[in-house]
Amino acid sequence: MKSMKKLDIHRLHENPWHFRLMYQRDFESLAESIKNNGVESIPCPIIAQIKKKFYIIDGHSRIRAAKKTGEKHITCQLLTNIQNLHDLRIASFKMNKEGYSNPLLLSDMFYEEIQSGSDVDEIALEYGVNKKYVSTLLKIRNLHDDTKSVISKILENSKKKYQFILNQITPEHLANISDLSSEKQTRVVDWIFRDIMYGPADETLVSIPSVVEVLEEIEKISETKQKKTYKKRSPHTKVKEFPLTCRCGLKFDINTKNNTAYEYIEQNNIIIKKKFENNNNSHVFSSKFYSKEELVRLIRDAKLEVNVVLTEAIPDEIGG
Repeated sequence: MKSMKKLDIHRLHENPWHFRLMYQRDFESLAESIKNNGVESIPCPIIAQIKKKFYIIDGHSRIRAAKKTGEKHITCQLLTNIQNLHDLRIASFKMNKEGYSNPLLLSDMFYEEIQSGSDVDEIALEYGVNKKYVSTLLKIRNLHDDTKSVISKILENSKKKYQFILNQITPEHLANISDLSSEKQTRVVDWIFRDIMYGPADETLVSIPSVVEVLEEIEKISETKQKKTYKKRSPHTKVKEFPLTCRCGLKFDINTKNNTAYEYIEQNNIIIKKKFENNNNSHVFSSKFYSKEELVRLIRDAKLEVNVVLTEAIPDEIGG
């Protein structure tokens, strides 16, 4: 049974399973019509009262457009035979199944029925659809959360730009994606999303490829990348050699792996790299191990070149 009721527009609650999609241009036209002709010029939305809340069954876009134009009240048809959320789901589906829909929300709606104790046969009978349709929607529940997130982005962008895509995102298409591993699911929907976002400006030229086509394309690109892949040096790889220029102008390569130095020398107008051999036979004495008196004596008595390493201040008498 129906009755007419004029309500404060802000008292109307969104249906939790509102799956109907509306193209953005159509919504803007609807809002413009309400603005120019008044809210009474559009068909009355259909609502239901469950306990003390009024839920929208049909007319979500009309109510949203009316809010956008600043309307405060709206006249609705109140269905008095809707007693609970189960009745609300069935009525919403039957009134909104034509047109563009979000398969993810349809899947959630049917899953609620499963959670309530219904089986596939009972759902098909109550909703007036075949069992395959119900099973296909329930299969979408197997999609990974990241996959669902990207699909939602695809739907939102399609509402704004690509109306034809809304017809192509079907329960069957998403159910096929759910057969893949989580990683492949994400790769496929990412591919589709980029294909839509960076596709041709003419929306009539945009279409969603099948899952098989996407996987084949990804495989081709992966093979191409593998052929062009070069081995990269790990950021933690130690450098074996590094160049060093002495203050005297000579150039060396220091090999840190085997602690060897190589010098560059000129022979017959050719620069060659040669292992550096230190033939210095000089003695080295450190003030860390000798007193200043001993250092003075060692320097004076030495017959070979002496190198002194000072670790403390030594009086000038050493060089005297």
